Amino acid sequence: KMQAEVNTVTSYETELSFDYYSLPVCKPVEGVKKSQKNLNIGTLLMGQKIQNSPYNFTLMKDQRNVEVCKQGYYGPLSKGEVENLTGKIKDGYRIKMILDNLPVTTQDLDAPDDDSVRTGFEIGYEVNGEFFINNHLFFTILVHPVSAIYTDGAKMFQSSGMELEGRRRQLLEEGGEESYYTVVGFEVRACSEAVSPGNRAGASMVCMDQVKSGGPIEGTGMKIVEGATVTYTYDVMWQLSDTKWASRWDAYLKMPRGQVHWFSIINSLVVALVLSGVVMVILLRTVRRDLIKYEEIV
Repeated sequence: KMQAEVNTVTSYETELSFDYYSLPVCKPVEGVKKSQKNLNIGTLLMGQKIQNSPYNFTLMKDQRNVEVCKQGYYGPLSKGEVENLTGKIKDGYRIKMILDNLPVTTQDLDAPDDDSVRTGFEIGYEVNGEFFINNHLFFTILVHPVSAIYTDGAKMFQSSGMELEGRRRQLLEEGGEESYYTVVGFEVRACSEAVSPGNRAGASMVCMDQVKSGGPIEGTGMKIVEGATVTYTYDVMWQLSDTKWASRWDAYLKMPRGQVHWFSIINSLVVALVLSGVVMVILLRTVRRDLIKYEEIV
């Protein structure tokens, strides 16, 4: 099995980032653990906090309506949790996930180009002063088949990438050639689904592309209100792709860079200049006092 990881929750509109599990979401059955394979100086300097998640996938097996929470739902939501969610939705915060070191992407609905993507997905959305949470995710995992060749008991893999479970033990016994897969894309479509725990009858769903389209919204999503229980679910679909391992990052190069925080940049420059001026004044006074003492001695 493969497990997606979660990163810090960030926004293009603000500078502050938050721990994913500061949101009212379900935690993994095995408990929350920091990712060791992605721990490096870069993630530390960028303030990233990568952790495990309850989103698990089985290679090349499509899944539907998989429940994320162990008990089937999260809740009931407290007043503080409602304020937490609505505040982050207002500020445009996005949830970031990672699979095989690839950040999850969603279609950039604000861009004129249909091929443009953004990392992460919206926590929820606001319609007519009411807030809805994206509690159902449609994952699409793109994989590229790569042949594995076994000769005279020696193993040669023609591509680096994710090691699959067991490395096809059957090949070790029979010899021969078979294909395995490398992950070359990780996409998501975020939706809000109004559904009762354990009962999908009469469920209604609204996805972000419907909200961003500006047209009339059919159906309703999961409203964020105090006392509500949230059912987190997801679908997984695997697709073969012609994209090779070496080119899997190309789509990320087309992403928008986000808003430049000029106020913060100017503020940092002003603080640096003021501190430099204070140091210079202290240094000049110290040198001047030392020169005066030296002249008195001479």
